[in-house]
Amino acid sequence: MPATAKRRSRMRRWAFRALSVAVLLVAVMVAIFYVLARSATSRWERLTAELRDQGAPLTFAEIQASRPPIPEDSNGALAIHAAAKRLEDIEQPDKSGVFMLDRDCNADFFDGITRNCVQPTRDYVEARQGAFDELARVGNYQHVRHDISYEGTMFEFPSRLIELGSQARALARLANSVAILKTIDGDNAQAREAIVLQLRLSEPLYAEPELISLLVATAIDALAVQATEGLLRANELTSDDLIRLQGEWERLAKHRTMKWALLGERAHIVRMTIADKDQVMAEVAAIVATANDPPPKRWRLPNPANWIPFKDDWFLYENGIHGVTILSRLVGATDKCSHLLNVAKREQASLPRFAPGRTLIRISLPVLTRSIELHARSLALFRCIPVALAAERFRLTNGRFPRTTYELVPDYLTEVASDPFVGQPLRLVSSDEGIIVYSVGENMTDDGGQVVPQAGERLQRDFGVRLLTPSLRGLEFIESSEPSNASGP
Repeated sequence: MPATAKRRSRMRRWAFRALSVAVLLVAVMVAIFYVLARSATSRWERLTAELRDQGAPLTFAEIQASRPPIPEDSNGALAIHAAAKRLEDIEQPDKSGVFMLDRDCNADFFDGITRNCVQPTRDYVEARQGAFDELARVGNYQHVRHDISYEGTMFEFPSRLIELGSQARALARLANSVAILKTIDGDNAQAREAIVLQLRLSEPLYAEPELISLLVATAIDALAVQATEGLLRANELTSDDLIRLQGEWERLAKHRTMKWALLGERAHIVRMTIADKDQVMAEVAAIVATANDPPPKRWRLPNPANWIPFKDDWFLYENGIHGVTILSRLVGATDKCSHLLNVAKREQASLPRFAPGRTLIRISLPVLTRSIELHARSLALFRCIPVALAAERFRLTNGRFPRTTYELVPDYLTEVASDPFVGQPLRLVSSDEGIIVYSVGENMTDDGGQVVPQAGERLQRDFGVRLLTPSLRGLEFIESSEPSNASGP
């Protein structure tokens, strides 16, 4: 046999062997991914069955069904929607110099109020008085809950919540402006009721199973904290005013939780895990196709990994198992914020740096952990307000501020709220100017009530509210040049 024929024969044999090895490797890989996918599917079914046996709602439909219905005639969300519609119908005036809604206007009752921004704010509020009056009707209802549909594609209902959050923020800014103006005017009763409206706006947002709603509610509560602290800084309230405010803050405290937002995050994972892959990819492709600047089409080499059967099934179910497991641990820790913080940090630290079966939760958990930290920071300030109101009631009765928070129990507080960072009772410190009710903050260290950032620091070391002695209270105005044009609400 000629040498050329021999070489061709050897080449054919080697090619056949290489092809056989490749086919064998592919077959082994297919078999491995089939076994992995079947194992992951079985474990997923066991996990979801166990959670459902425990009564855990895993889908958005189950979350909605787990909440008691609210009769329409007792739902204050109707007043909120009507007020939002009135606000949208108002023609926007000149957007320069709007108090509290413009960065050029200072509205801090401790650092001073920009005097020349007060009148533009009055004009802003007067133009929207009809919307505010409509919003005030929310106090006539016992419950407040929005009727949001969570049906549709994975991108539809978040857009509904974004629109709802935008409306709530606009109404909260309006109510906050009213609270500040009434505080300046010395009309404590009207300022008090404007603050109550802010709390009623944030209340239903905590019940929505989405992080978007939680973040909007947190921002609204931050405004309410500032308005309440400012009211206590500028004026001396009556016992009835203090009791009314304290009751509303304590009412919202029962609704202020991350439970529903975390249930929603778990429902997202469940939806992506059990949804048809082609449907999910079609939704993603539809969003990309409607983008303003779609990426240019470029030819790329095909990825052989995309040809492996069962790979996507294994990836989705394996990620779903770990995601639902971790979210279930977080949901179980929502009763105590300090415990929730520790669980989130521990879970994040324990995730391996490279594990395809945990890719999705490894991407999303840092965002969740940061949201929990922001929630704890906001909750710290939120919980300090009822204690400060109780301390002011104590002063009216006894002629002095309490020396510790324990003096407020049981006549002014049923119990002292816990610090969301360390789980211990909130603290109180006295000074020459009054008292400070505070949480130790994210550094977990008691810095003696340093609730104002020090020089060179971006944030305060402790989180809390200040309560001045009556002789130091009053309005502080600062002068400034006309504010520059800036975007309004």
